Amino acid sequence: MEQSEKNLLSQLAKSHLSMPDGLELTEEQQLYLVSIEGHALGLVDNPSDGVVKAAIAQNGYAIGFMVNPSEELQLLAVDNNPNAIDDIKNPTMAVRARAIALDPSAIVFIDDPTEAEQLMAVSLSPSVYSSIKYPTKAVTSLYETLG
Repeated sequence: MEQSEKNLLSQLAKSHLSMPDGLELTEEQQLYLVSIEGHALGLVDNPSDGVVKAAIAQNGYAIGFMVNPSEELQLLAVDNNPNAIDDIKNPTMAVRARAIALDPSAIVFIDDPTEAEQLMAVSLSPSVYSSIKYPTKAVTSLYETLG
């Protein structure tokens, strides 16, 4: 890929504009684009699995462009940024647990966290207790014990 192509793709990735009409990108160009800014995934029509993974690896929030992402992609997103769980509709239990394990404050982005998830978050970081909407008695007891 020539430097002029790289410059154009870099500007496109950083601009967050729409893809110019008639511009078809090769997979190599798509990979370069998302390696600069994962959110540029939104500019790519029908991205390959490799392009999607590269985008999410660059920016976990790129998962928001995916409809029904696989657990593998969900895990990649939260490994990149645990708060990216906020952009995942219906994250799997494993993804929820990974996000909390990496950053207990990510529990605020989980709808109706289970008691086990609450306990994990509070045991890792007692300060997140105040952000849990409906802590169970066991979670409150743990918080008071850690206190």
